[in-house]
Amino acid sequence: MVFNIEDGATGASITLSINAFIAPWTKAEALEHVLGALHTPVEFHIDLPETAEIYIQLPRRVCVRIFESVGGHSTIYVEAPLDANQLNGQVITNIQRLPGVTRVKIAEPKKRKATPRRESASIKPLVTTLLSSPDLSGKVLLCDEAVKRLDGVFFHRDEDLKNLLTQLGAAAKTLNEDLALGSDVNTFFKTKLRMKGFTRFLSDTQTTHYGEDYTGTFQGATYLGECHSTLFDGTNTLSAHFVYVPEHRAILITRLGTHGRTHHDH
Repeated sequence: MVFNIEDGATGASITLSINAFIAPWTKAEALEHVLGALHTPVEFHIDLPETAEIYIQLPRRVCVRIFESVGGHSTIYVEAPLDANQLNGQVITNIQRLPGVTRVKIAEPKKRKATPRRESASIKPLVTTLLSSPDLSGKVLLCDEAVKRLDGVFFHRDEDLKNLLTQLGAAAKTLNEDLALGSDVNTFFKTKLRMKGFTRFLSDTQTTHYGEDYTGTFQGATYLGECHSTLFDGTNTLSAHFVYVPEHRAILITRLGTHGRTHHDH
């Protein structure tokens, strides 16, 4: 089936072909069978404990996602952009040929009701509540500078902000499982977590001339938030700079507010 979903990098709507299968194997067994049946190069596969899935990345942005199901079975999803139709068709055919695999229909996702916008209060109450929740407490932490700025930060897309912090919590939990993302950091945040506006590194100008804009202090130590995500609400923006710190087993947010300075200001 074809679905319109939100692109994690830009926030724009993209169209994906998504097909689902039920297989009579555990998740690990399904991985073995699928890898043996694909007959196409695999860029990488990764076990993601936070979402309890195995994620397989293929060329042309085609991916296979394997989830444990009831009764020792597993569910296999094949996702692909429409411009990868030929490879997508081959992958679907090869998986469907596996003994015992059954193709299943995916229900249309329900449309979310529009939520009323709150008045122009700062994001501080919402951020404080979210970061103290059981899912995020200890996994996502604010540096001293970010805490001090919260009262003066105004952004009205509460759902986007909640999603961002939830995604950071999921990333921290995954990294805490000693799962080295290596060169796949971009893929993990953009494709797997679907994080809006994610950028892996600061520019040379940002680091050299405006590093203090993106640096935060936590328990007396300073950290540079090289990773960042930018959210948009019309002309209003919210930029979160962050870094994973193993000794705290958490993602530290060094800056949360409007854009810092860039090469345009130099």
